[in-house]
Amino acid sequence: MRNAKEDLEFFETNRFKGSKVKDIVEHWIERALEAESVLNDIYPMIAGRVIQLKDAGEEKAMQQWNEVAQNIYAVIGGDNS
Repeated sequence: MRNAKEDLEFFETNRFKGSKVKDIVEHWIERALEAESVLNDIYPMIAGRVIQLKDAGEEKAMQQWNEVAQNIYAVIGGDNS
């Protein structure tokens, strides 16, 4: 597994020399796309749970899960305002 700190140090040291930089960038782009896919998959489930908790009168739990849902929504490109 790659380490972001080590990759950043490599960038600073080598100033984008060679194909290793391309490999590092491609790796982190792939990881970001994987993470985005997971977030896109779980957001509807979490948002649905928020609604269930609200309907059940579980205000505190609903607020906590709603905050999680809002954070995910903001990361996947939703308007969180």
